[in-house]
Amino acid sequence: MRRTVVQLVVYLLLGVLINLTIAWGCAILLPGEGDWPTYEGSWASGEKAEEYLRRTLGKIHHIPEDYPASSSSERGFGWTRSQADVGHVYGGGMVSAGWPLRTLRGAVFVVGGPTGSEDVVHALLLPAGTSERTLFPLHPLWLGMITNSLLYAGIPWFCTRRVTACRKSLRLRRGLCPGCGYPIGESLTCSECGVELPKSAVGKRSPLGRG
Repeated sequence: MRRTVVQLVVYLLLGVLINLTIAWGCAILLPGEGDWPTYEGSWASGEKAEEYLRRTLGKIHHIPEDYPASSSSERGFGWTRSQADVGHVYGGGMVSAGWPLRTLRGAVFVVGGPTGSEDVVHALLLPAGTSERTLFPLHPLWLGMITNSLLYAGIPWFCTRRVTACRKSLRLRRGLCPGCGYPIGESLTCSECGVELPKSAVGKRSPLGRG
């Protein structure tokens, strides 16, 4: 039981690690847009871009609700990019990354137009070239985080189970214990590791020795 729990934890951690690696890889490979924000791109949440921008920036800069807002959207394999302009004073861009579901989200907001001050929220803004920068998201989107992590944990678990099953079957056909590879004798229990053996395998001689 304890071994099963440890294996489960290891596979789950491996799934999370693979999930984060793929999400950050998608964010890094996202096509550059020059200096952030350009007020062109995509919005990565279920709500409209201007609503997210007002809600987020409203807590930081208290922008008026009657400011005009515009936004655009762009999606690619493993990423969604969102940018918006509120009153030509407040702007922002957001990136969500991950596959098959989006796993991480980050945003950068500008106050005072394209040359104004920046606030990077739940992300790192990394240089990606002479005039380009990459928004590296850090905020988890829990539906994608849980779903993708379980998926990526299940793949190595399934592969490991299949390889183990094939190995045990091959050992039995060769007259060896499926657990340790020791030659099977006349007992229903392996004399080497104590694994219970199927009756059909007991008494078989191993022509190839231990494997």
